Amino acid sequence: MAFSILESYDHYQPPIPLKPIIQDLLGCVPADSLQDLGAILLTNAEPFNVSDTAETSPHPKRKASSKASTGQYWPARADREAYIELYVDSILGPKRKAAAWIPRLLLRPNFRRLALRQKIGCPLFFMIGQHAHFALRTDDSYDEKAVSRHFRTYAFRFVRRHFLLYVIMTIALLFTPRCWRYMYVAQRYSRNIVDRSQSRTRS
Repeated sequence: MAFSILESYDHYQPPIPLKPIIQDLLGCVPADSLQDLGAILLTNAEPFNVSDTAETSPHPKRKASSKASTGQYWPARADREAYIELYVDSILGPKRKAAAWIPRLLLRPNFRRLALRQKIGCPLFFMIGQHAHFALRTDDSYDEKAVSRHFRTYAFRFVRRHFLLYVIMTIALLFTPRCWRYMYVAQRYSRNIVDRSQSRTRS
């Protein structure tokens, strides 16, 4: 791994060590997607000041605002390499008590670790996808679909690595009555939307 994983927090301390988790997640990313990436910076969003970072966001029509996001990718410039910022406090959020309907099986350490890696992996994989897109592009355009394709590749590798845990989690949820009730409500809601759209079309 040619780049660095750095940590810099302002009046914030992560509840757990994050570097090992980042290193584990990077095992799902092909080496060519990480080429020319300078660093992954773990920081917190609270003291972030947009005026202090007078750079242009790589996203068109989107300003760099840490409080509204979980991180930021900065492409390479003449004076520095490309790097990724992950806003740890925004990703982890406040500590909440698990809902009463969640099966006890899913509260075991293995599943808690999986949920934590999934929570951190989603923004990390997306921003690495942005880096891979910027590294391979031939013009100055930004293609959200290309970034999503990279993201899906990394996410698929993550799911395949933890496939057994996902199977057990799915089975446990299917035997949870509250889960079926949520599925029924969602189905009724989506059916009502379809019915309303069809009635408007006829009228």
